[in-house]
Amino acid sequence: MTADRIVAAEVLITSPGRNHVTLKITTRDGLVGWGDATLNGRELAVAAYLREHLCPQLLGRDPSRIEDTWQYLYRGAYWRRGPVTMTAVGAVDLALWDVKGKAAGLPVYQLLGGAVRDRVRAYTHATGWEVAQLCDAVDAVVERGFTAVRVQTGVPGLDTVYGVRRGPGYEPAGRGTVPAEEVWDTAAYLRHVPDALAAVRAHTGPEPALLHDAHHRLTPIEAARLGKALEPVDLFWLEDVTPAENQDVLRRVRAHTTTPLAIGEVFSTLWEFQQLITEQLIDHARAAVTHSGGISALRRLAALADVWQVKVSPHGPSDVSPIAMAASAHVALATPNHGIQEYMGYPEQVHEVFRHAWTCDDGHLHPGDAPRARGRRRRGARRPLPLRTRPAAGRAPPRRLDDGLVTAVLPTETPAPDGTGIVHLGLSNFHRAHQAVHTAAALAGGGPWGILGVAPRSAGIADAMAAQEDRYAVVEISPEGERVVVPAVHTGTAVAVREPERVLGALAAESTRIVSLTVTEQGYTIDPRTGGLDLDHPGVRADLAGSATTAVGLVARGLLRRARGHGAPVSVLSCDNLLGNGDVTARLVREFAAALPPGDAAALGSYLDTVTFPNSMVDRIVPATTDATRAAAARLLGTADAVPVPSEPFSMWALEDRFAAGRPAWDRAGAGVPGAVFTDDVAGYELLKLRLLNGTHSLIAYLGALAGEDLIARSVARPAVRGAAERVLHDDHLPTVAVPAGVDADAYAARLFTRWSNTALGHRTRQVGSDGSLKLAQRIPGPAARHLADGRMPHHLALTVAAWLACVAPPPGSDPGPHAAAMAEPARDRLAATAGGPAPAHVRAGLELLGGELPDAFAARVTELFEVLVRHGVDDAVAEAAGTRSAA
Repeated sequence: MTADRIVAAEVLITSPGRNHVTLKITTRDGLVGWGDATLNGRELAVAAYLREHLCPQLLGRDPSRIEDTWQYLYRGAYWRRGPVTMTAVGAVDLALWDVKGKAAGLPVYQLLGGAVRDRVRAYTHATGWEVAQLCDAVDAVVERGFTAVRVQTGVPGLDTVYGVRRGPGYEPAGRGTVPAEEVWDTAAYLRHVPDALAAVRAHTGPEPALLHDAHHRLTPIEAARLGKALEPVDLFWLEDVTPAENQDVLRRVRAHTTTPLAIGEVFSTLWEFQQLITEQLIDHARAAVTHSGGISALRRLAALADVWQVKVSPHGPSDVSPIAMAASAHVALATPNHGIQEYMGYPEQVHEVFRHAWTCDDGHLHPGDAPRARGRRRRGARRPLPLRTRPAAGRAPPRRLDDGLVTAVLPTETPAPDGTGIVHLGLSNFHRAHQAVHTAAALAGGGPWGILGVAPRSAGIADAMAAQEDRYAVVEISPEGERVVVPAVHTGTAVAVREPERVLGALAAESTRIVSLTVTEQGYTIDPRTGGLDLDHPGVRADLAGSATTAVGLVARGLLRRARGHGAPVSVLSCDNLLGNGDVTARLVREFAAALPPGDAAALGSYLDTVTFPNSMVDRIVPATTDATRAAAARLLGTADAVPVPSEPFSMWALEDRFAAGRPAWDRAGAGVPGAVFTDDVAGYELLKLRLLNGTHSLIAYLGALAGEDLIARSVARPAVRGAAERVLHDDHLPTVAVPAGVDADAYAARLFTRWSNTALGHRTRQVGSDGSLKLAQRIPGPAARHLADGRMPHHLALTVAAWLACVAPPPGSDPGPHAAAMAEPARDRLAATAGGPAPAHVRAGLELLGGELPDAFAARVTELFEVLVRHGVDDAVAEAAGTRSAA
C-alpha cells in the first residue's frame, strides 16, 4: 500500500480578540491536520519561519512518520532550541498527530497509550486589589467547579501589578511594539502577599488548592523568604519565583522552604528543564505544548520528569489556542505524572473561529473521543480575521523601581475601560494625543471611563478608527527618536451630522458622566463683539429651532434630554485654548438655553444648576498627520495605521477638580505622560500657556512663514525669528502673567524653545498660524492693554499682529509666500476688503476683529511694523520692533 503524503501546508493568521497563528496540513488522502503556531509577541516571526523554511520541507513527506519529521526539522536547523524554532516545529507536530488520529479513527490519547485518568484537573485565575475583592473572585471560581485557583493580588502603593486585572476583558498578552512599564516595589510585595494569601486561606478553609505566581520578580533570598512565609497557606505551588535563566539559585530557595515550586513556561526544550528536574529543584515543569516542540516533545519531558518525581503541568494562557489546549488535554489524559492544566478560558469570538470537541466542566478538561486532536478552525471562519492593529509586544510590563532601574522586560497592554463614561466632541489629533492618552494613564486604576469620540462633521477619522477597533497610534517624536503609544480608551466613534440621534442619546445616557470638547476656538460660535453666543450664526439658529449641529447646540440639546429624563449630574469639560474655557462654555450654554422656547428654557436652565463646567489648560504640540507619520507608525507597530497622530513627548494638563459625577484618575502618570495637575489656579496655568507658549508660537509661525519657512523648528532657528520670540516672551508676555505656585517660569520658557526646536516633529507654520483672528483675540489684547496702561509700548505684540496681517491679508501686489497663503483664516474675506486701502484703516479693521479696544498708539505701531514687513521683509521688521534698525 502506498504511503500517504503531505501535499499542502498553509499558515493562517487570525485575531479573534488576540493573535493566533495556525498551521493547516493537508494530505493526498484528503486528511487535514491542525497545529497551533502562536508565540505570544512573536507571532509573525513564527509565521514567517513556517512559510519560508518548514512548509516547503513538508511537501511530499509521509505524515505518519511523526518522530522522524520532528527529528528532521529540529536537527536539520543549525539554529536550534529557540522559541521561534520550537513553536514552528511544535505546530507541525500537533498537525501530524491530528492527521494520525483521523487516519486511525481514534482520539490521540488512545495512540499515546490510552487514558490513565478519566479527566484532567485544571486551574484558573482569580485576582483582586483588596482582600475582600480577592475572596469574592476565588468564591466565583469555586462556584464554577474549579478545585484549584491561581490567586494574584494587588499591592498597596503600586498602581499596576502584572497579572491582576482591573476589569473584564483582562488579557495578559500585551499589544504594541514598545512595552508599557510598571513601577515595582519588592519590599511592598513581600510585606503584603503572605498576609493577603493567608486571609484568602482563612476565608476558604483547606479547599480549594491555591497557587501563586511571582513572575520572576525575586532574588534567591527574597524567593526563599516568600516561600517560607507562605508555608502556612499550604500552596499547591509557588511559580516563577526567580528569573529562569540562572537555575543554580533555586538550590538556595529549595533549601529554605517546603513550598512546592513550579517553573518553565518560558522554556523551549527538554535541555532547559534537565537540571531543574534531575536535581529535583522544582515540583512542576510548566512547559507549553506550543513553544516546547509539540506533543512529541512534551511526552519526552514527562518521561524524564517521571523518573525524578516531578509533575508536568502545562502552561495554558489565552495565547494557547483551542487547538493546543486539545493537544495538552490528550497528553494529560495519557500521562501518569501530569499535575494540573492551566485554563483561562476563551472569549466567544475564539470559539466562533476554532471548533473543538474538548470540554471544560466543573474545573476539569476532557479532550473528547473524536478521532483527532480535535481543535480546528471552524469552516465558517475560513477567512482569517486581521491581526488586531499590531502584533503583541510580549507578555507583561517592564517593572521599574522608583529609582528608575528596569528589573525585567515583560510588556503588557494598557487596560481597557470598563464602560463608556465620557462623550467627547471633536476627534481632532489634539484630543487623541492629549486627553485620550491621559485617560489611558488613568485607566490603570480601572473605572468606566471609556470615551465615545464624536466627530461633528467629517467622517474620515471616525470611520478609520472604527475599522481599527477604535485603536490608533500616537507617535511621540523627539530628536532622540520615536516612541509609539496606543491609548486603548475609545469605546466607539460617531459622526454627529450623520447620526445625531445616536450622539444625543449618548450625551443623555445616565452612564455618561463627562461631556468634553476639543472643537477649536471657532467651534464655540462666539460673537467676537460680545464674547457671548453668536445668536445670528446659521448653525446656532438651526439648533435653536430643533436640530443639533454646533458644539454648543449638541451639548445643550443633550443636557435638555437629561433634564427631562433622569436628571443625573454631569460635567462639561472644555479642552480648548480659551481663557476660562469652562466659564466661557457655561455662558454659551446658558445663553443658548435662554433663547429656547419658555418650557425648554426653564427645564434646561434649572438643570444647569447641577452641571459643572471645570476650567482647564491643555498643553501639547500636536502637528497634522502626514505620510511620514503613517510610515513611522507602520514601522513601529509592524502594521498599517490609517490615522496615527504625531506629537511631542511633552504633555501638561491643569484642571479644576469640579466634577459633578466623578472623574478618571487623571492625576495618575502613565502612557508616557505625567499626571494632570488639579488646582484652583487654572487661570494662572492658562495665562502661562496662552501667552508664553501660544502667543510666542504665533509670532514664530507668522514670521517664519513670511521668511519662507515651512516648519516651526526651522523658523525658530533663524536668528531674527529667535530674537523676536525671546523678546515677545520675556518682555511682553511674561510680565503680564502671575506664575502659578511651584512653576519655574525661566525653566518653562527655556523648555519652550527646546520644544519648538524639535525638527523631527515637523510642526508646520501654516498649522500654527491658522485661525489667527480667533487665536490672537485670546493672546494679544489683554497683555497689550496692560503694558499700554503702564505707559509702555509692547513692540513685539504689535509685531505679532502686523505679521498675522501680512500673512493672511497682505496689500495687493505683496506675496506672503506659499506657507502664509496656506493658512486658514475665517476672517480672510473681511480683511481682504480693507487690504487695498490705507494701511492704518486695514490695521484698525484687524484690531477690531481681535477686540479689546486697543488705543490708537498701538494701532499706529502695528501699522509701522506692517509696512516694514511688506516692503522690506522679516529681518528689517524684527530690527524695527527691537529698536535696532538703521535708518533707510
